[in-house]
Amino acid sequence: MDGNRRFARKMNYKQSREGYFMGYDKLQEVLNICLHLGVKVVTIYAFSIENFKRPKEEVDTLMELAKNKFVELCEKRDEITSSIKSAIKLVENSHIQISVIKIVIFTVNCFWPEFSLWEMLPIILEYQLSYKSLKEKDQSPGCKLPLVCLNK
Repeated sequence: MDGNRRFARKMNYKQSREGYFMGYDKLQEVLNICLHLGVKVVTIYAFSIENFKRPKEEVDTLMELAKNKFVELCEKRDEITSSIKSAIKLVENSHIQISVIKIVIFTVNCFWPEFSLWEMLPIILEYQLSYKSLKEKDQSPGCKLPLVCLNK
């Protein structure tokens, strides 16, 4: 999910917030299409550590949107929410608000209690390998693939 702010500017919206809400609506539309086409797995990159460098008001808006939409999804239990499978890796980080961490933990338990640690590890490894700031020098000494390497 990228380009919500650019979209808001292009449409002459006063705030980026409107672009974020429309981006979420578009995500729901895409997930419905995927479901009806029989797509089994969808990976969504929705928020990165880079986003915390934005103005506080914008970050707060994104956190509030995430909170509200996660709660809404948990309450809905429709065809999409029953089909979604996701993995979220929580990294201790002073920038991540504790309320968001609690919401994520609640959401994961609400939607995906059937995932075991062994099912999550390959997903975490894939995330680590694709994350742009992960470099070999940042990995634990002697850590070799296919193990999950933890950053220091």
